[in-house]
Amino acid sequence: MNLKRNLRLSVLLLAVVGLAACNNSYGVFSSIQEESKNTSTSTFYQTLVPDLVVYGSNYYARLVGIYSRPTSSAAASGWEYLDESSFGSDYVCRGMAVTSAGLYVAISNGRGATSTPNGIYLLNGGTWNKVYSATENIQALYAAHDVLFVVTMDTTSDSGSTYSLRYLSGTLTATEITGVSAIPTNVVYFSVNSSFYCASGTKLYSANPGPTGFSTVVTAPSVKITRLATDAVPDTDSATALFIGSSTGYVYRSVNGTTWPESKLATYSTSYGVVSMTAVPWKADGSGRALLVGSSYVGYYEADVTSGLGSFTTGDSSNIVAAESNYDSSLGNMPVMSFVYSGTTTSGVLFACASAMAVDYTGLWSNKRSSNAWASGWASE
Repeated sequence: MNLKRNLRLSVLLLAVVGLAACNNSYGVFSSIQEESKNTSTSTFYQTLVPDLVVYGSNYYARLVGIYSRPTSSAAASGWEYLDESSFGSDYVCRGMAVTSAGLYVAISNGRGATSTPNGIYLLNGGTWNKVYSATENIQALYAAHDVLFVVTMDTTSDSGSTYSLRYLSGTLTATEITGVSAIPTNVVYFSVNSSFYCASGTKLYSANPGPTGFSTVVTAPSVKITRLATDAVPDTDSATALFIGSSTGYVYRSVNGTTWPESKLATYSTSYGVVSMTAVPWKADGSGRALLVGSSYVGYYEADVTSGLGSFTTGDSSNIVAAESNYDSSLGNMPVMSFVYSGTTTSGVLFACASAMAVDYTGLWSNKRSSNAWASGWASE
């Protein structure tokens, strides 16, 4: 282990004392303990990869621009820059999301203060079409329950920026989350009460039936909310729990979407927030769900959120795995911005999108699940 990691582990000893009873044979990361060697020739070497989506027969990774590779190719091979003439030669991708209509991307042109909104494009089949000519400053795209949500930055002044949540329906239609000071989180759909959820700062909003009608859920935890997730099985909306990730590193769980009685400490300490959460299958027979959580500082952890969710209780450390303390993983040295799982309960590919700009690593990793088992290590993309 390098000096940087040894120093981090020394600082974090107090934070992981409660995890001493961890069962290292548990879950996803117990079998993903090593990885292929990093390479400086990788497309993603020392980069920030905010997200990745799967559409058709390709994976699409977002950096400043978009890179793609066939799903049939091996890890780290076949990645190519998406040089789409309609985007312009200096395009920047502000967000990606997939619905049943196809792959949506938000495009602007130019960098920094000279950046100009271009529009939202849709890839359906093999053709890109502009479906919205943007004048708004788009910050992110999110898909939930087959609805495309768009986060815009409305104003910038000495007192700060304001943001709004909209959705695409021919044009960008406003929701009730308008002119808020904190950028809205991702949007999720919770099948238990048929509601959309989004958050801004310490406020959690829900809408039923949506995509308008958002109102504040006043019983949410009194924390800055940084991420939302459900335990839905792959490629469906069927969920039994809704999760809130917070800036204090805690994850809160609700089984009804209105009360939040339980929390679990994140990877290191309450100084570092949650930036990503994704539920994936982990048991050999295809049953069971592990909630994967990325830290805003470095690393990631998992908690068993299967069926009755009995292990997800305050102070219970027996079913939580902190990668930095348990595994020798390059991903333990950087923030994991998102986990993306594509597949079924028995086979698929798990991607970890990270920020490797400050370390000599690649920012995108993958692991393949086949015959109900994960590969023995992360593969550097």
